[in-house]
Amino acid sequence: MKRQKEQAERNSRLTAMGEMAARIAHEIRNPLGSIELFASILQREIADENQKRLVNHISSGVKNLNHVISNLLTFTRQPKPVFKEIDLHKFLDNLLQFGEFLMDKNNIRLEREYYPSLLSAPGDEELLKQVFLNIIRNAVQAMHEGGVLKVKTGVGEKGRNDKPPHLDRRAFPTRCGGKYIEIKVSDTGAGIAKDNLDKIFNPFFTTRDKGTGLGLAIVHTIIESHNGIIEVESDVGKGTTFTILLPKTKI
Repeated sequence: MKRQKEQAERNSRLTAMGEMAARIAHEIRNPLGSIELFASILQREIADENQKRLVNHISSGVKNLNHVISNLLTFTRQPKPVFKEIDLHKFLDNLLQFGEFLMDKNNIRLEREYYPSLLSAPGDEELLKQVFLNIIRNAVQAMHEGGVLKVKTGVGEKGRNDKPPHLDRRAFPTRCGGKYIEIKVSDTGAGIAKDNLDKIFNPFFTTRDKGTGLGLAIVHTIIESHNGIIEVESDVGKGTTFTILLPKTKI
């Protein structure tokens, strides 16, 4: 009942935010487009390096604002996935290549523990990229002094003997036809305070000085649009694990 109440409140917030986001996007994007255009003209015309640097700051600010608006729209529009069969191990390998430079730079070791057989599931590749890039980026930021990022895959079946923490997860195997894929992304970073664990998927919630607080809200929305479940476990000072469950067949 508690989880249903939370979901109802979340849906109510989404509806209100959707209406607000559409108005904001229209009212802000038009002048932003003009500012970006004039800034790009100034960049070509100005020779003085100090003045050029100031114009670059204007362009950077415009891009940041545009990014915030795009994230807000992505969150409130309830994305509709275009499903196709995805080779998940190949998908994850390609995705992790993007993050290798960032991990090397931050002294982070990458570990893979893949299920021995081929894993595939229906999903929207572009939307799922957003999910895992957000989670990986957060993991890297949590490991200020280096650490280990581990990606693990597995399969689950109806009736297995684990004892998941949430009622929704117990019902999940039945809802998805009995078989599902489990993907875990773990880090050895700073961890998340217990009081914040229930809030991290809420829109605009962030513990960082910089950030919109929409990244994990978008992640949650995308996984829900795939009829999946996302959970998080964390110990302060030890690390965080995100677990994603996806149906093996479209439901």
